[in-house]
Amino acid sequence: GTVTNDEKKLIFANWALNDVGTAYYIKALALEKLGRLSEAREAYEKTVSFEFARCWDPSGFFWSPAEAASENLAKLP
Repeated sequence: GTVTNDEKKLIFANWALNDVGTAYYIKALALEKLGRLSEAREAYEKTVSFEFARCWDPSGFFWSPAEAASENLAKLP
């Protein structure tokens, strides 16, 4: 969600954590779209372990790849 400028600086300071969490999420999405569901499940589970990672949305807010991965994981067959 929205954060103060000081919080934003702290989140951006964790760029490596944020990038890795987001990369695992993107990998999971790609694998799911390719129909490689067992691999997608593994990537989503790995993403969930990055609970403090945040991804900046150009619309002006942060979102959690771990939360999104958890929701997508629950929907997998």
